[in-house]
Amino acid sequence: MTPTFIILFVIILYANDSFCQTREIDGLKNLLSNTKNDTIKINTLNQLAELSVYSLGDDTSAMNYANEALDLSEKLNFKRGMRDAYNKMGYAAQIQDNYLEAIRLFNLSLKLSNKINDKWGMAYAHLELAKCFFEGDRTEKLQNLLAALKIYKEIGDKWGISATLQSIAIFYQDENNYDEALKTFYEALTIREKFSDKTGEAQTLNTIGGIHATQGKYGDALQNFNKALRIFEQQGENAPIWGLPYTYACIAGAYVDEAEKMSQNGNLHGANEGFKKAMDNYKLALPLQIKANIRLAVAELELAIGNLNFRMNNYKEANKYFQQSLARSRLGNGKKQIRDVYLAISRLDSASNNYKQALLNYKNYILYRDSSYTDEDLKRLDKLKMQNVFDKKQDSLNRKQIITQTKLDSQKKQKNFYLAGAGLLALLSVFVFLNFRNQKKINRLANDAHAKEKAELELQSLRAQLNPHFMFNSLNAIQELILLEENEKSQSYLARFAKLLRLLLENADKPFIPLQMELDFLQLYLSLENLRIPDLQFSITVDPNINTETTQIPNMILQPYIENSIWHGLSHKENNKQLQIRINNEDGSTKYEVEDNGVGRKRSAELKSFYRKEHRSKGMELLSKRFRLLAKEYGAEVETTITDVMNGKENGTIVTIKVPNKIKSI
Repeated sequence: MTPTFIILFVIILYANDSFCQTREIDGLKNLLSNTKNDTIKINTLNQLAELSVYSLGDDTSAMNYANEALDLSEKLNFKRGMRDAYNKMGYAAQIQDNYLEAIRLFNLSLKLSNKINDKWGMAYAHLELAKCFFEGDRTEKLQNLLAALKIYKEIGDKWGISATLQSIAIFYQDENNYDEALKTFYEALTIREKFSDKTGEAQTLNTIGGIHATQGKYGDALQNFNKALRIFEQQGENAPIWGLPYTYACIAGAYVDEAEKMSQNGNLHGANEGFKKAMDNYKLALPLQIKANIRLAVAELELAIGNLNFRMNNYKEANKYFQQSLARSRLGNGKKQIRDVYLAISRLDSASNNYKQALLNYKNYILYRDSSYTDEDLKRLDKLKMQNVFDKKQDSLNRKQIITQTKLDSQKKQKNFYLAGAGLLALLSVFVFLNFRNQKKINRLANDAHAKEKAELELQSLRAQLNPHFMFNSLNAIQELILLEENEKSQSYLARFAKLLRLLLENADKPFIPLQMELDFLQLYLSLENLRIPDLQFSITVDPNINTETTQIPNMILQPYIENSIWHGLSHKENNKQLQIRINNEDGSTKYEVEDNGVGRKRSAELKSFYRKEHRSKGMELLSKRFRLLAKEYGAEVETTITDVMNGKENGTIVTIKVPNKIKSI
């Protein structure tokens, strides 16, 4: 069971005191305009870049400051200034999810640090490089972390040692290797205790407690949570604003999980006592969180309190907290929070025998779930359970009406369900066959390391192209159309969906395809998205001098960028959602542009920091790997740039991809 306490972590951990940071930035700008010392200018520009990207999420300003610092450092041959500028630009590239560029910049920083024998710079570059590698690069991630740890130990940098140990522990935790994770967390904790990093010490204790709760060791979990609580209490006014409310929520979550287990084992008295202790701690957290004024964190707490009241059959209190949470979530534009509240209210309505309202709220949940796109959305067990409740109770409530329905209507609905099931089964069968065929291909190429890498990448690409988010949400849309008996629409949607998957499967093992085939795929993909987002307007324009039948393009390089534009830029916009795709010849390359008029990267990053913890696009990950492989194999690099569209304020983005003729003509 996932511990309940983690619901607040993302929002609380990244809460910032914007007033203090704005004041600090203003001070640095004032220093920059008044100093004549070039070294001070360089250091100030790098500090402004760091504050811009970390405190404000403004990667554009960060890039500008860092580039200015780099230019001045190069003129003075000031290598430490150059190193710092590369680091700041690397941070900005990470914010843009451009991890290939971030790796390039941090490698430049590492190379420069080696050249001037700057041990701290080497360690820091390794630590940042580790953050850029994805699940498929876990060996490289761990190697960089261990390299950073070794250097930090050589120079005796306690902060660096503890920060790297924390990252290594999280690496083990992600692999469910809890023994190694705990061992490493305790090592980091010991170091933080020695140099009196009280906030870091409390953070680590809360993380250790979370692992114990995941393991079902609730006594150990509570012991660590209470230690963290005492540290924050002793800090008094120096404690971070999120410290006490977050820790109280951790304690409450552990009590909830323990009580649930007691209930499952038949210990109802112990479960009730646990739920009461959880409620006491949630109510200690709530006023502190309201005082901290982190709106979405308050909404998460109110939702947790509402769920606990619902679990304790206090339906009136549950509804009160659900409505408060919904109102705050709307004010904070928290789609994930709105989604979760609608699901909770739907369950409450169902338990209160208000089935019509339950179904309406459940549809609202589906709507917000589809627009949020988090990994939790793929866990559809709650939906299936809820649908069973609706079916059974609606049958009982409307028994007389059901009896009078004609057999023809019943057979029509069953036929549509069977059609959807049979179509999905056929498509998945083809996928399993091709998956097996590609695995045999990998085994045959085992003696050729480069060929094996390419085959593995093709297999990963096939898996990524059958995007679980898209598949499940498309099937949900089909199911809803069937339930509403919109037979023609459901059959049309299913036919398009089947054709799209067939195109993906047919081209899965092809590194290059004709541009016309890619355009056909994109038209079909966008028409499907248009069914789900009716106000989406899109256009694809191609230079008439380009022969789309003979021009080759690396398979599936545009769709991930288009998907990002729709779901990170346009999905957050209320209306006038426009997407333009342009293809032209330029300087011996084919230039592809994907432009949207969405909310822009800065606003999208702010929204992501609230409700998407460390999310990384699988499509972006595969593109980075494929671009590296193409550059290695054909000696030319695919260039990608991301530009903000400025109309007085940030208003959308343009992604530009340049494919050299040397690659596209293969």
